[in-house]
Amino acid sequence: MSHPQMGNILPNKTAASMDREIAARVNVILRREYQDMSSSLKEIGRATGIASHTIKRWYEGRNAPSAGHLIILALHFPAVLKMILDLSGYEYLACHVDQPGNVSVPQDAAENNGTLNDTINSEPPNLNERQLWFLEGLRTGQALTADDICRQWSAFLRTARRDIADLKDRGLIRFEGAKKTGYYEIIKSPLG
Repeated sequence: MSHPQMGNILPNKTAASMDREIAARVNVILRREYQDMSSSLKEIGRATGIASHTIKRWYEGRNAPSAGHLIILALHFPAVLKMILDLSGYEYLACHVDQPGNVSVPQDAAENNGTLNDTINSEPPNLNERQLWFLEGLRTGQALTADDICRQWSAFLRTARRDIADLKDRGLIRFEGAKKTGYYEIIKSPLG
């Protein structure tokens, strides 16, 4: 009689597959940003301070940027920052990234090294990531409940209900309809 195989369950994405995906996405982003320029590698190098032979590998889709280079690219290209948010599961924060070239950062948060919540969303202050996710879901037309917060964030039901109650108290959302068949809707959105 053989023993059942025991071991680690492999994650859905491995580091190698993530590197390939990042390389492909960075390739598309850089080509889209500089499609009309003949000296695109030099222009990217001037903007970021990164060596052109390194950029050439990204531009050709052969290599993914290192962690440091990825951060530098995110500072210069909003599409790279949006890609990072998307790959990390925080795509609902992407609406706070300006297209022309910057993240919407309140001046006081930038000066005081604010938290992610303070930096990305300054109005109203003190919304946690679960609440931001919930509001963005409602804004995009999803019918979300406290149970959805529990599933998404591995939170306790009591915590999820407290998050929703706080949003109602702030006047950001309301519950419409009967208790069993009703739904939450946004009254006003701090997400823009």
